[in-house]
Amino acid sequence: MPTGNFDLGGEVMTGPSSGRTSRGSASELGGLIVFTAHPDDEFFCAGLIGALTHRGIPVHLVCWTGGEGGMSRRTRLLLTLPKRFHPRRIEMRRSARHLGATSLTFLPYVDYRSKAGLAAPVFDSTALKQEIADLMTQREAGMVVTHGSDGDYGHPAHQVLHRLVREVCCEAKGTSRPLLTFNANWASAPHARCLNQSDRADCVLDSRPYRRQKLQVFFSHRTQVGVLKSMVKESGSSLRELMHATRYEGYHCWNEGPLREQALKRFQDWTGTGSGGDKEISS
Repeated sequence: MPTGNFDLGGEVMTGPSSGRTSRGSASELGGLIVFTAHPDDEFFCAGLIGALTHRGIPVHLVCWTGGEGGMSRRTRLLLTLPKRFHPRRIEMRRSARHLGATSLTFLPYVDYRSKAGLAAPVFDSTALKQEIADLMTQREAGMVVTHGSDGDYGHPAHQVLHRLVREVCCEAKGTSRPLLTFNANWASAPHARCLNQSDRADCVLDSRPYRRQKLQVFFSHRTQVGVLKSMVKESGSSLRELMHATRYEGYHCWNEGPLREQALKRFQDWTGTGSGGDKEISS
């Protein structure tokens, strides 16, 4: 498990690799970098992260905010403390260690709720895209994963981060990278309100071999248990229903041409699976 130096607000926590190897994948192709808007969003791709770290492939987590907007009134009082003591940052560091992540970086942006409800942080688009591109270069990312185009369950911050990461990976010159987004939908996908109906799954991963790690991620985010349970249905669900609904993870590829072929092949090589989100999957 990684130890020490997990980034906290500009801060970066980095740990040693697991020591496992995977036919040269980690050294020849670089690792995975995952961009999420808040602590606990990594739950949606925990199976993929577990599959890669199990094979010794580096996984770098980047969190846009510290999830301040998702704190209760009581825990918000702790925001007066140094950032490393903020509850949701502590939870995210615990989750990253359970997943075996190589590094965790918090960007210096603040999450908040507007009077209208969920909102995206205040940011400068050009500056944030440069930060995203710089991190991909620094981490030598061989593949990028982030939120789906619908914002999963319509969260504005998820939608914004999706758009910016997609622009960096697919549209900007010199920063092209294989890009997959999680919570993609497919014909036989279990019903869950977190699925992006606009994104057809090109790859589907059976995350059941990594169920223990997904549970560890879930329990790491103690302040967000109710939020995670609402990802199946807004009224809430049991933990068993949540784990059943997320036992398969669908990913949509946003690249075209050779880079798309590279992305799908890399997914197969790294996870040891086939691709094709339209295939029927048994319950």
